[in-house]
Amino acid sequence: MTQPHDPASSAHTAANRGSGRKIYMWQNLMCLTYLMIFKQMEDFFLANDCEIVDDPRRADWILIGACGAFYHQIDNFFDRLEDFSQHDAKIVVYGCLPRISPSRYSGAKRHVEFYIDTRRPEGVEKIVSRPKVPWRDVPAADGFRMIDYRKFDPKKKYVVIQQGCNSKCVFCPHIKGIGPQESLPRKRVIADIKRLLDGGADTLLIEGRDAGSWGTDLEPAETYPDLLEEILGIDKPFKLCLNQLGANWVIRYQDRLLGLLLDSRVVDVHIPIQTVSDRLLELMGREPGVGRLSRFLASVRGRNGNTVLRTDMLIGFPTETDDEFTETLHFINEYFDEVAYYGFELHPNTKVATMGLPPHDRELIEKRVETAQAFIERNPYLVWHRGGQKPMTMMHRERHKDRLNRI
Repeated sequence: MTQPHDPASSAHTAANRGSGRKIYMWQNLMCLTYLMIFKQMEDFFLANDCEIVDDPRRADWILIGACGAFYHQIDNFFDRLEDFSQHDAKIVVYGCLPRISPSRYSGAKRHVEFYIDTRRPEGVEKIVSRPKVPWRDVPAADGFRMIDYRKFDPKKKYVVIQQGCNSKCVFCPHIKGIGPQESLPRKRVIADIKRLLDGGADTLLIEGRDAGSWGTDLEPAETYPDLLEEILGIDKPFKLCLNQLGANWVIRYQDRLLGLLLDSRVVDVHIPIQTVSDRLLELMGREPGVGRLSRFLASVRGRNGNTVLRTDMLIGFPTETDDEFTETLHFINEYFDEVAYYGFELHPNTKVATMGLPPHDRELIEKRVETAQAFIERNPYLVWHRGGQKPMTMMHRERHKDRLNRI
């Protein structure tokens, strides 16, 4: 895996090498997993004597990383696409958005030279004629592009263990773009981790679009606790952060997970719950039983004082009642240290749009969002953000961590 670089120094080096194409890269805050693939694309360009430029007017090619999870990201993408089309550069789009908003994209793709499917990142080779270093030989990235960092820590490394998702969440637009899950073999994950630790890493962030599903698609099938146990079996001091460990997997594996998460090296665990209402969870296509995780969460917090527990909350899903909304707020306040909360957005290309559920109007959803924020802010120990729903860079997100003063 390669380390993030200083774009200015890399561009200078590439320019000195000579004949490389000039690439301008822009993204609208993609998921962590795909931000790292975007970084790998940058590494691919640099390995092939291209220059990464900081002004689209200087570029031969403009590569856009396009997430379509929220309305503002979709609008922002089309605004920027229109702006970029005023330049002479050829435009390439990578990411989920074209599959999430196919109708709107079809009206704008006249500006696009070609699309790189999220599931086929090797399509980036079309930008570089006869690459001397093919995509398959470019190491997976262990961080983002330098532009995404507030403070780059060379000892903090990201390890992607799986991509895609097989869950059936009816509200999730990502399913259209990222495809089915694909787990990396355990030997490769462990080898990468050992290499990073041998290279001086002291913090590992285990990433995946649905990380808890790791191993269920392998032959023979394995489980997330199997992998976690082997990682924690490495006899070295390091901090371990676990991202996107869905509540359904915690429910399934909680007996094994509890013992593993009590290891003092586990300092951050992200368990997205969305709601504690079993009725809503079933409508959402998610596994019920979140409310029964209270003992598990209390045990982790009570017996491992190092661990930050993070979650996600979806506000205003169709038919959500005031009581269900309030119950989830109180649950999060009781058991978590950080919450990303989202007001429900109805994407026409998702299953929930076909279910006939009466949606709440935007005014009510925004009122509940405001109520949630006011409630959360009364707890000085609970960190919050709107996730990707409001424009926020990775650097802004990191600043929230300073309030916890733990990692």
